[in-house]
Amino acid sequence: MMQGSLDANDRRVWLIWGAESDDFEVAADGAAPLRADIDAANRAVAARIVDDLFYETTPGRKTAPVRGQIVTLDAPIVQAAP
Repeated sequence: MMQGSLDANDRRVWLIWGAESDDFEVAADGAAPLRADIDAANRAVAARIVDDLFYETTPGRKTAPVRGQIVTLDAPIVQAAP
C-alpha cells in the first residue's frame, strides 16, 4: 500500500458510464430495470473504490470514460513519506 500524506483538498473522482437504453424500457415495471442498473453500478463503483484505496500500489491512471467501465477521473498524487 502506498504511504504518504494528502491534504484536505485531495480527493478521487470515479465515473461509471452505463449502457445506452430505451427510456421506455428502463421505465417499465415501475422502473425496476433502472433501479437494477443503479444498484449494479453502485456495487461496481464501491468495489473499484476499495481496490483503488486499499489495494492499488500505483496512482490511479486517468482514462477517458468507456461505456460499461468504471474510470478514475481525478486522483491526487501521493508523495512518498519521508
